[in-house]
Amino acid sequence: MKKILIILFSFYIGLVVFMPKKELLYKSFEYLPFKIDAKIISNPIFLKLENSKIIYANVNSAYIKEIKIFPFIFYNQINVKDFKFFNKKFSFKVFVLPHKAFIRGDINGYINFLNKKIYLLIKNPPPQIRGFLKYSNKGYILDEIF
Repeated sequence: MKKILIILFSFYIGLVVFMPKKELLYKSFEYLPFKIDAKIISNPIFLKLENSKIIYANVNSAYIKEIKIFPFIFYNQINVKDFKFFNKKFSFKVFVLPHKAFIRGDINGYINFLNKKIYLLIKNPPPQIRGFLKYSNKGYILDEIF
């Protein structure tokens, strides 16, 4: 039994280390409704995007100083540092499970992939998007079904 667990664990570590991270990222970019222009650095554990620009409808919509993606197959983590959107900076972490993503930091909330529901709490959003959000005493809330 112990040998089987060691073999399975070694196989899992091998998958994580030798996974073609850049290729998977480029393939995921094909499904996004916007373009991302970034410097991409890959190492055996994580994928790093530096100085990213999000381009939507040929307009630079947002700037992100650093994104680190840790693809661990059953559990993924995304660290976003200095997400600049309408002159406001946000930093947060996203923990992605197969059915749900949890967001913690300057933006809090979750995305439920099964129910197709997104719930975000933003304490101090840019004034340009406040009209799309509901106000509560905790901050501004985005509660939508997609």
